[in-house]
Amino acid sequence: MNEYNVIENGNKKTGSWYGFTPLSVVGDVLAYAEDVLGKIKTDFDFPKHSLVYFDFTIFDPSTDSQVTNQDSKTMEDLFSVVRDLFKDEHISRLSEDKYFFCSETFGLIEKLENLNTAVLSGEKGELIQLNAGIYNMSTDDIAVMIDCDLAKIACDHIRDDPDRFYCVYKPGFDKTDALEAYILENVDSALASGNIEVYYQPIIRTLSGRVAGVEALARWIDPVKGVILPLRFIGALENNGLSYKVDEYIVSKVTYPSGTVLAGENRPRWIRVTKKKKERGFLSFISVSSI
Repeated sequence: MNEYNVIENGNKKTGSWYGFTPLSVVGDVLAYAEDVLGKIKTDFDFPKHSLVYFDFTIFDPSTDSQVTNQDSKTMEDLFSVVRDLFKDEHISRLSEDKYFFCSETFGLIEKLENLNTAVLSGEKGELIQLNAGIYNMSTDDIAVMIDCDLAKIACDHIRDDPDRFYCVYKPGFDKTDALEAYILENVDSALASGNIEVYYQPIIRTLSGRVAGVEALARWIDPVKGVILPLRFIGALENNGLSYKVDEYIVSKVTYPSGTVLAGENRPRWIRVTKKKKERGFLSFISVSSI
């Protein structure tokens, strides 16, 4: 029987790995995970286990953007939810809003679904997004620390997707960091060369069947990477405070149209700039109307 240390009410306590484990210090969770990995490699009947990294994104309703200075009360409320739901897990609180734990794979998704439900039903649930990355441990694993990094990569993989709150790591996810670096290095040249283009999607009036306006959408067709999805490049730019570059580019295109459906007599009388709340904090499209 191994021992672990926990911090409870500011005091360090020692207990058994296989008993009740409040939020343990990270070293003890890693040691437990190493023990699990050893059993996975030597005992084929040992239950499958996973490493999970999760955190919370909190949004400011006044700006619909991510809060950088987290509200301590909100963080402690979330901590209480995590503590209550995972009191029997080997879990560590890495920082105010970041957690890591090792658990049996069976039933894991249900645990995360329960966590997400509890968060959404809280006082500020509509402003909080859970992001969880899962790595399923295997006999081929080299070290737990690497597995932890892969769980974090899976978490980052869905950070800009408001429709998903967990993601299971798949080979190739670690290349997303390289893609983000490519996006940041090449966004200026892509805008200058026209690799990022503006496409106009017509808005049709239901009663008359006439075109009432268009939506201006950004698309990146890169000579090296091919089509880079808006979710990837807008997300990467937003994370690094550079999304304004694409915003300004789209505005300039719809404000001074040339050779498009917006030119000439059909030029709109006004332009409406719209931010889609679902996609949190960046300009997702521009609505242009001739009415």
